[in-house]
Amino acid sequence: MNINSKLKIFLILLSFVIILSLSFVSNAEENKELKVEMEYIYDIEQNIVTGIMHSNEKLKNTKKSWILSDDSLTYTTIFKSNGSYTTTVEDIYGNKSDILIEVTRD
Repeated sequence: MNINSKLKIFLILLSFVIILSLSFVSNAEENKELKVEMEYIYDIEQNIVTGIMHSNEKLKNTKKSWILSDDSLTYTTIFKSNGSYTTTVEDIYGNKSDILIEVTRD
């Protein structure tokens, strides 16, 4: 084997390792667990509750009655009455999480 052949083989192997590494990093991002925390802010003057979902991953814009922030990490909505329900949120990688919404204005 001459030096050109060895160099070609080395470059091919190096390219393969780089591609594999990039793929691993990409998959690691996609496999993060979606974590969402709820925050509630009560406005006593208007008698409303602002509900805020904080996510560790960018979210898909799938909630019609919620407003997604520009950075896609926060959903916000206004509640005018008490109640509780479960809603599903989805991140940009397709990971889903069921979130319990519990609103009490008192």
